Amino acid sequence: MTETLTRFFQIEEALRAGRPRPDSTSTRFAAAALLPSSRTATQCNEATRYRYEALTSGLSGGGWFSSSAPSGNLRWVYAAILAANDIPAERFLDARGQLREQAKREAGPGLHAGGARAALVLSISGELSSYTMRRFFELKRALTPPWWRRNDAVTDTFAAGHAARDDAPDSVKRARDAAIAVFAGNKHARSHKREGARLSALLDRDPHEVLACFDTLETARRTSAYLKHRSDRSLTMEWAVQGMTREDLAAIKDIMQALPRHMTSAGHAKARLAYLVHTTGGADLPLGSVNALSAVLVAQAAMIAAITASTTAATSAAVTSGS
Repeated sequence: MTETLTRFFQIEEALRAGRPRPDSTSTRFAAAALLPSSRTATQCNEATRYRYEALTSGLSGGGWFSSSAPSGNLRWVYAAILAANDIPAERFLDARGQLREQAKREAGPGLHAGGARAALVLSISGELSSYTMRRFFELKRALTPPWWRRNDAVTDTFAAGHAARDDAPDSVKRARDAAIAVFAGNKHARSHKREGARLSALLDRDPHEVLACFDTLETARRTSAYLKHRSDRSLTMEWAVQGMTREDLAAIKDIMQALPRHMTSAGHAKARLAYLVHTTGGADLPLGSVNALSAVLVAQAAMIAAITASTTAATSAAVTSGS
C-alpha cells in the first residue's frame, strides 16, 4: 500500500468518526480532496468540520445566502476542498454573495446553484475583485452553448477557471474550436471532443499531443480486463488532457482494487476516486507549475461531478423502489 493511499484511509476514518458525517461516497471524495493538505488526519477532520459548520450557518442566514447550495453531502466536499486549500468558508460565502448580486445586473443565463460552483473556483483562486467578476460573466455569456447542449454547472466551472487566469473570451473560444477540429477527426475521440476541448483550453494543452495520449491510454484501457468495464472513453479523454501515461493507468487500477468493493458505479466513481488518490487530489499532475491551479480545479470538478452522479443515482433508485 502506498503512503498516499495509507493517508487517504486515515483521513477517511477520521471523517467518518464524528457526527454528523457525510455518506460513505462523499467521505471518500472529501478525504481525497484533503490529501494535499499538510495537516494530520485529525486536523483535516477538524478543519473540514469547522468549514462545514460555517457553510451551514452562512447558507441559512437569509439575504445573499438565501439559496442553500451547496447542500447535503456536497456541502461536505466543498468544506473539504476549502480546508485543503486553507480557504476560510467566509471567503467562499462572500464570493457567492457578490456573484449573486452581480448576476442581477448581468444579461445572459443565470448562475448554477446560486453561484456555488463559480464561487468555489474563484475563492480558491484568490480574493474576488470586481474585474475578475465582470470577466467571469463575459466568459459565461461567450461560452454558454446552445440550449440543447447547455450545462450551467460545467459552464460556470470553466468560466470561473478562465476568469481566474484573466483569459479573454475570444482566445478561449479559438482554443476550444481548434481542439474540437482535431478531436473530431478521430473515431474514438470525436464523441468526447467538446469535453476534451474544454479541458485542453483550460490547461493550455496542444490538442495533437492530447490526441496521441488519448489513443495510447484508450488502447491500454480497452485491453485491461479490469478497467474496461469500470471506466469509459470520457475518463480516457480527461486523463489524456492531464498528461496521464500507461503507468498512471496501472497505478489507478491498483488503487481501485485496494478501495472498498462496495462503491457506487454511478459516474465511474471508483475510477475517479482512484485517479484523485493517485494524483494527491490533483496536486501531482505532470503539467508544470503554470497550470497547477487549473489542474486542481479540474480535479475538484471531477469530485463534484462524481458526488452529483451518485446522489442522482441514489435518488432515482429510491423513487423507483417506492413507485
